[in-house]
Amino acid sequence: MLLTTHDMSDIERLCERVLVVDQGKLVYDGTLSGLAERVALQRVLVVDLPGPHEPLAVGSGRYVSSELGGQRQRIAFSPGQTTAARVLAEVSAQVDVLDLTLEEPAIEDIVRTLYSRT
Repeated sequence: MLLTTHDMSDIERLCERVLVVDQGKLVYDGTLSGLAERVALQRVLVVDLPGPHEPLAVGSGRYVSSELGGQRQRIAFSPGQTTAARVLAEVSAQVDVLDLTLEEPAIEDIVRTLYSRT
């Protein structure tokens, strides 16, 4: 089945294989995760800490923001240069982590970045 759409939520929900065409030229053929890797956008590790905390200094990532007086912090990293596990290990060496989530780049940002490079 072939689906043509600009609705990014449809792509995320329905597609295993993604073809990106720019001005009639095929610029990508593969998986959605492979597309994200190709454009090398950063992922964000979100950590919940037990109490207020100063911004974390992490060598393999970059502090982005915090909420709730530093109890929730966001750290961006490039998956081509490090792993979420390494960033988490650096955070855990400084402070206890109560919970975490990993935010992937939005598909809209991935496609926009790919088109800007072609």
